[in-house]
Amino acid sequence: SRLILASRSSFAENGEGATGLGAGAMQALNSARDSARAVRDEASRHITTSPQLDSVAPYSTFVSLLCVLLVGISLDGHEWLRGTAMQDGYPLDAVVSLGNVRFAEPLPNGKIGTRFGKPESLKKKCVDRHAPMPLLRVPTQQTDQAIWCALNAAGSKAETFLWLGYLPLLVAAALSGLLWLSNSFRVAKNARHALWAAGITDGVYSAIVIMCWLVSWLLLFASLCSYGYAAPSSLGWGNITLELSFGTMQLTFVLMTITVAALLGKIFSLWDDEVLRDVLNDFVQSSRSRKAVYALLCAQLLLLLACAVRAIEWQALVLLFGLYYLVADKSNFLMVYLSLSVLSLLVDVYRLGAMPEWGHMTGAQGFADGCYVLFAMLKPAAMGGMLLVWRLEAAKRTDSNAQDVTPRGSRDPTFSDNF
Repeated sequence: SRLILASRSSFAENGEGATGLGAGAMQALNSARDSARAVRDEASRHITTSPQLDSVAPYSTFVSLLCVLLVGISLDGHEWLRGTAMQDGYPLDAVVSLGNVRFAEPLPNGKIGTRFGKPESLKKKCVDRHAPMPLLRVPTQQTDQAIWCALNAAGSKAETFLWLGYLPLLVAAALSGLLWLSNSFRVAKNARHALWAAGITDGVYSAIVIMCWLVSWLLLFASLCSYGYAAPSSLGWGNITLELSFGTMQLTFVLMTITVAALLGKIFSLWDDEVLRDVLNDFVQSSRSRKAVYALLCAQLLLLLACAVRAIEWQALVLLFGLYYLVADKSNFLMVYLSLSVLSLLVDVYRLGAMPEWGHMTGAQGFADGCYVLFAMLKPAAMGGMLLVWRLEAAKRTDSNAQDVTPRGSRDPTFSDNF
């Protein structure tokens, strides 16, 4: 625009000295301006009429930033694995990170508790990385150095996969944020216009976002598998347990799996936004008892999601059956939910009875078991609320059917009709 104004003022100063060359330059500038406006208008129209991932962009942005935070915490975490190692014939509690190990030290003044010392490098403890793993049938005076070599190799592979998956996760967060903010901020919208003008259409943009999520998800999956498979089963005495940093990555993996499924479902039109709006409207317009059951099931889902720091729980599938009954009002899904919930009560009793005392639990175990206790306490209330909702809905249907019956030719219903 400044170039056009400068050209026009130059022509005005020259007056009659304007030549055919100047008129041609003026025409070229006007043509370039009109072309730029056409590209901008076409980009704005295309972005407005082809939302692609716009509806899930806020969720994708929030989850990607949360996953970036969780992966960073796990990379810097000191508790990937915990077990009992042998030093000079004495068993010592030890926590292992991706590259270091820390041993328990006695507390001063005879206090009861566990304090871990300074980290020691696993690479320095590994003398011969080609040495075979020992047969840990009888504890020895010292933990075999092959165990430290195995832990060092497992940590190195896991750390490599995590760092490789960190970059596409950051790109996914940036692109999802740009997609979300372009509907509210002019700077983000202009950036989308520039990308579209450069040839990155909505289809290409969505494909880049999906590919970043998929690559990061696959690398996280490879990291968890490589560490869980390569880590030894013992540090010299007893078994090992996977701790909070590893559990944080499990939670991240669950969140990323849900997000990737949502994005793929949106791209391939496997779900409709109208269905989600109908579900939300049904929740808003439903009775108090129905809302209470919705709240109980969602609270249980969140508690089981938190339990992923220890183990991925299969009982989340049972809750999805219950939620589908509330949405679709299909009584067969109610029967499936109630049957599996009654079956899981026995599992809950076994698990609650096998829990150790809270003072003997590690951080990850205490957090996960606490969430599971709350989940088990809410389960009878959710089952009772589901039966109450079914009874109220059945009574409403019975009343509506009774009002539709005409008095002509009325007769007493038989037992089969009542049944």
